[in-house]
Amino acid sequence: MKNPTYTGLTALLLLMTIPVSAEDKGVERAKGDLKVVIVGGQVTRPGVIEYRNTTIYSMILAAGGPTEFGTLKRVKVFRGGKCNQLDLTNIKIRNKELAMPEDTIEVPQSNPFERDPQKKRG
Repeated sequence: MKNPTYTGLTALLLLMTIPVSAEDKGVERAKGDLKVVIVGGQVTRPGVIEYRNTTIYSMILAAGGPTEFGTLKRVKVFRGGKCNQLDLTNIKIRNKELAMPEDTIEVPQSNPFERDPQKKRG
């Protein structure tokens, strides 16, 4: 399991790879005004995602959703030096918890008891 320091360093390296401004995407904005969220762990496309005013669950979906080995029961959100763990299998929490700019979201690996037997493997 990755520790928060490792996750923070990974996040920093990922931030260094994004464009300085949104101008490269055809969006007129002042340089340095790009707000991002980092989504990592057991998601299909981990990386830096441009911030949208939406839920943490939607940001995970923007990263391709959890892999077959990921779980939404213990999602970690690093914000302002603190870590909050959320159970996004709970619909009320899934629809309520909003992402904020500069969040780091980590989808952990599930244990054998959390895996959905209906998920296709292979």
